[in-house]
Amino acid sequence: MKQLAYTTPMRLACWLLIAPLAAQEASPAALAPARLRAHVEVLASVDFAGRGTGQREFARAANYVAQQMRALQLEPLGDSGTFLQAVPWTRVDGDPTACALVVTAGEQRVEIKPGEGFAGRVWFDQKAEGDLAFLSCPDPSAVVVDKTLVAGRVLFVELPGIDLDARFAALEGARAWAKFKDRLRDGGPAAVLFVDDARAQRLSGLEGTDAPGASAPAERASGRQPNELYVSRATRDQFLALAPVSLVGGAVSVSSARAHLAITLEATAAPAWNVVGRLRGGDPNKVDEHVVIGCHLDHLGTVNGVVHPGADDDGSGIAAVLALAETFAKAPTGPRRSLVFVAFCGEERGLLGSKHFVAHPPIPLASIAAELQLDMVGRSEENAHETAAQNANSLHLIGTEKLSKDLHALCVEQNRTVGKFDLEWDEEDVFFRSDHLNFAKRGVPIAFFFTGFHGDYHAPGDTADKLDYDKLSRVAGYVHAIAARLADDEARPLIDEALWRKNREKLLGPSMPAAPLRK
Repeated sequence: MKQLAYTTPMRLACWLLIAPLAAQEASPAALAPARLRAHVEVLASVDFAGRGTGQREFARAANYVAQQMRALQLEPLGDSGTFLQAVPWTRVDGDPTACALVVTAGEQRVEIKPGEGFAGRVWFDQKAEGDLAFLSCPDPSAVVVDKTLVAGRVLFVELPGIDLDARFAALEGARAWAKFKDRLRDGGPAAVLFVDDARAQRLSGLEGTDAPGASAPAERASGRQPNELYVSRATRDQFLALAPVSLVGGAVSVSSARAHLAITLEATAAPAWNVVGRLRGGDPNKVDEHVVIGCHLDHLGTVNGVVHPGADDDGSGIAAVLALAETFAKAPTGPRRSLVFVAFCGEERGLLGSKHFVAHPPIPLASIAAELQLDMVGRSEENAHETAAQNANSLHLIGTEKLSKDLHALCVEQNRTVGKFDLEWDEEDVFFRSDHLNFAKRGVPIAFFFTGFHGDYHAPGDTADKLDYDKLSRVAGYVHAIAARLADDEARPLIDEALWRKNREKLLGPSMPAAPLRK
């Protein structure tokens, strides 16, 4: 709900190989805790780097889900016969053909293009030129910059023996890192580049910003942070070889070599897709009606260089949706109505993927009997007043009473016989915070399943090892029972006119709901 390491070829090949094979397991195992855990461990791994919409690793997550759907032989409902429905999103990164770091010394010249030896996070075009200077800084908290040696020069800064991610992680660390960079730039260097193998290799290029929409994000006239640039030690050593200097801890060493830095940004389409697949129903009279089972694919991604894995938010929901798709697809008897399984992008950026879905629906909104949303269903609520153990059997059932008494009654009934959770309705304020909202706004019956907030919400600690996979399995089994009834019952849930009138103004919905109305 609303550390990075690039994949080695071997690791990437492993999960690409495992994904389709796993989907061939017998369907009764699909909802088992071990099966769900396997999905979450992939989705919350460093290879997926928090699945931030618009960030490069989001594409890996989308392809993983699409691959699962393809292995189950679901019908693709995305663009051009694929499982991917593109949502307009734009990235602005350094143009690899127009960016370079060049160092010259006499007739000698070394040029480094963006890659594993020269990388960073960039927000604006930059041109810089100056003599080369080096600062070895074993204690960043005590550094004093000699402005007479730094001003107008291209400064390379190394923090020997310091893991930048560990030292400057989380909020307080990010503030300390920002203050350190400010002290360096107060000396008036033409440019600052940091020598750090991990970040130079991890970024693998000049990464910029992303934003929803088909045009480039607007550049702010003020308040922009400077470009943050990294080189590897091997790159630094190439420059030192042109004009050697001694690196003394805490002191600035000036080289006779000269550096030229050029950064030019370019805008491209960012990776932002809803992943959508359909299992067609078997009843000719019901096949054109649908039950939608949704989750959100994205999380926060990498924030200030720190990965937020999003194992519960919403790796748990993705795993459950994939397991439900497998269970229905492998069942000996198919559903009467069609089932649509969808992983939305952009939930963490304002429910934007689901907003696009309902604005450009691959199926008629009027055909949707209900939308079932799974978001954060892998742990138990934990706060200053309640422990996770106290909430081990609790489940928040959100939004069912707002539009359709039929759907609410079905969810309560199935809980008595299948779920057997202690259902709670004390989190209705989060009704507006997940993707079901965009369906409710159009008058589609919805049910939102949520096991509650905890201390790792939107934090780097939301990791796969902390999930309660037995509980996740139970939640998935409960939603399966509800979805099966929705898919097979003769009558579909109706929207109650009194409820629609009561809630339509808050939802800013149309005059009439998409679903049939009970007067």
